Amino acid sequence: METKKRLNRKEKGGIWAAPTVKLALVGVLTLVMLIPMAYIKSLIRERMNRKEQVIREIDRQWGNEVLMAGPVLQIPYNEYETVTYYQNGEKKKERRLVAERRLYIMPDSVHVRTRLQATPKRKGIYRTTVYHADAQLSGQFSFGTPKKAGVDPKDILWDKAKVLFLSTNRKGIEERMGFRSGKAEQPFYLQDSEAVSEILENGAGTAGVNVFATEVVPAGHLANGGKMEFEMRYRVRGSRRFRFIPLGVDTEMEVQSDWNDLSFTGEFLPVSTRSLTGKEGKGVSARWKIIDYQRPIGKFYRDKLPWFARYAFGLRFLVPVDDYLKSERSAKYAYLIIFLTFLVFFMMQHLSGIPMHTVHYFLTGLALVVFYVLLLSFSEHIRFNAAYWISAVATVGLLAWYAKAVLRSRRFASFVLAALSGLYVYIYVIIQLENYALLAGSIGLFLIVAGLMYASVKINWTGDR
Repeated sequence: METKKRLNRKEKGGIWAAPTVKLALVGVLTLVMLIPMAYIKSLIRERMNRKEQVIREIDRQWGNEVLMAGPVLQIPYNEYETVTYYQNGEKKKERRLVAERRLYIMPDSVHVRTRLQATPKRKGIYRTTVYHADAQLSGQFSFGTPKKAGVDPKDILWDKAKVLFLSTNRKGIEERMGFRSGKAEQPFYLQDSEAVSEILENGAGTAGVNVFATEVVPAGHLANGGKMEFEMRYRVRGSRRFRFIPLGVDTEMEVQSDWNDLSFTGEFLPVSTRSLTGKEGKGVSARWKIIDYQRPIGKFYRDKLPWFARYAFGLRFLVPVDDYLKSERSAKYAYLIIFLTFLVFFMMQHLSGIPMHTVHYFLTGLALVVFYVLLLSFSEHIRFNAAYWISAVATVGLLAWYAKAVLRSRRFASFVLAALSGLYVYIYVIIQLENYALLAGSIGLFLIVAGLMYASVKINWTGDR
């Protein structure tokens, strides 16, 4: 009797009751769901952009990323030309002053020891990480070989030597800087834009560079092969990245940070890293060592100083969980979940013999789409994992109840509940496995396709009795 009722329902439906036609309608409805999903993806991107705007505002108020270089010795020198002339029939030569130019000398060695103290900052529902940096620099200068400088030491105005220090962050500087050589210490002064244009070569990346210069420092002993040892301190507030340009012939930098979530960025990776425990505190310590062979930066430059930002190295501060990125990744699998859910309802409809209207499928698709709205809104206030499971449980429970109401069978509703629970667990695992997401996803898809192939064998696609 029950079989006859099912056959009567199929006969009443005509061609629309054929499984092939119903499956085609499922495909069309899946494509229709692309419209609300496009809106959901747009909403996720909008919230991501809003978060980025807030973080940039925090960085602007606190202090932007730090990119520093130096110190550099700036010494003016006189350029002469030899003029030949005749006086009273006698040939004579005379050196005449052409112009006063500048010579820039890079340090022989620079050793940077930096302690970074990270501080999470929050504005509204958004958070980022900023830091205090305490950098202590030491090293030495020497004049080296005059031939390499291309300037006669006798023409150099040693009594006008100055020291330069360059940084992209001046707003975050917490205390005045000073250059100490021997017992003498000279404070640094911020140079105006006109002075900066005379010091730096014009090029990409120089727009936000600040130049600090000392008054005259004693450097005459360099002409006789002497050395100038120095020390200086740079305390600054910054955000996102902390980087240094290796201008020294030999450059070493040691960074100790109390923030574990770091990534190393720039042209060079550290030669050693270690996790800090015990009396050293918690965090990460990293050490870089760069020699002159590793970067095309000379010891001497004349007239203007190039900006070598492309050879900078350092580290980046990371916020451990990017919930918007995870929401975006989960939305990429929306079409798979929608289509497979439709297939589950299609199978249940065919096995039960109870017809499902197109409206039923459409409302099912909307419930699946609303899952991503719930996930996005919850994840802005609680952890992503909790937001995912709250949204998934609510969606799966709603669809299981809807399946029972439409198909009028607890057995079929239980199957829908189990199938959707498996799908959401599967997507959750893929989201968590960043490095193995492709492997886990491909294996899962293979098993899903195998299950569909097995179920399709039991369906009479032609509609014949």
